[in-house]
Amino acid sequence: MIHSQPMHIVIIGKAALERWGLAKMVSEKIENAEVVSLEDPQAVALQAVPADIVVLCLSQIDSDHENLSRLQDTLKRYARSRILILESVSEKQPFKNLSAYLSKGISGYVTSMDLPEVFEKCLNKLLSGNKYICPDGLEWLLGLAVQTKVETVTLTRNELNIAEQLLVGRSVTQIARESNRKASTISTIKKTILRKTNAKNIIMLGEVLKSGQSDVLVKSRKPAAVNMEHS
Repeated sequence: MIHSQPMHIVIIGKAALERWGLAKMVSEKIENAEVVSLEDPQAVALQAVPADIVVLCLSQIDSDHENLSRLQDTLKRYARSRILILESVSEKQPFKNLSAYLSKGISGYVTSMDLPEVFEKCLNKLLSGNKYICPDGLEWLLGLAVQTKVETVTLTRNELNIAEQLLVGRSVTQIARESNRKASTISTIKKTILRKTNAKNIIMLGEVLKSGQSDVLVKSRKPAAVNMEHS
């Protein structure tokens, strides 16, 4: 990508070889890029000109405390720069610190599992004034990770009927009055439905029942005996 003005980019990381490789990649991909490589966030660089982007290399081999401390030092030293974290992650918990990083105010995040094209895209997004999170990280944040096991929610027909009424906006009191039952009974059934579906509220209940995230299995009950006596 070509920029009319020089782009000042600082790369911070413990591993000299990693910094060298990133500096080479940035210089090749970003026209007019002026790259500085540092080991310590507190080191002085670009004294006269602030960095446009700071690439902070972190590793999950280090403690969470150390990584957050390095991020905090970087944010303090480069308060006006956009911070891009490139994290060396484990396959078991690759995004365990992502939420914490975002809460600190970073602008971009990619991992060691991403392709070079993802890193390049992230750089260009940040240089354009936007933010960027790698696709897998964004999917993890949004809770859209593919489930390996389909959850089955078992509701009785009565529970499903009440759930449907709740979803169209009827209150517990209205449902109780229309079904000639106690409000406390309907309230208990509502709590049972939310517990079974692992929903915190009616909106989440609607998502579970209607979006296909879970299979809903309706438990059939034997019909109650009908009283045929008439007065």
